[in-house]
Amino acid sequence: MKLSRPRISSPIRRNDEGRVALFGLTGMEWLKSIVALLLLYVVLAGFFTGMLFAGTGIRSAGGVFERPGTEFPSQIQT
Repeated sequence: MKLSRPRISSPIRRNDEGRVALFGLTGMEWLKSIVALLLLYVVLAGFFTGMLFAGTGIRSAGGVFERPGTEFPSQIQT
């Protein structure tokens, strides 16, 4: 029984239309994918930045917050 190595093909090929493709995607498809991911990450970064500013604005507003049950500490039975 003769064992043979599997053939490892190159990631750069020509697709059915004759265009050069890297990992199955042409240059324009790579560009569209990268732009879509960049837009997604920009939207997510904007969302979390807005949440950060909202949280710090709420915390630094100087309001006094009390935990429930601590409004009348003289009535708490020990």
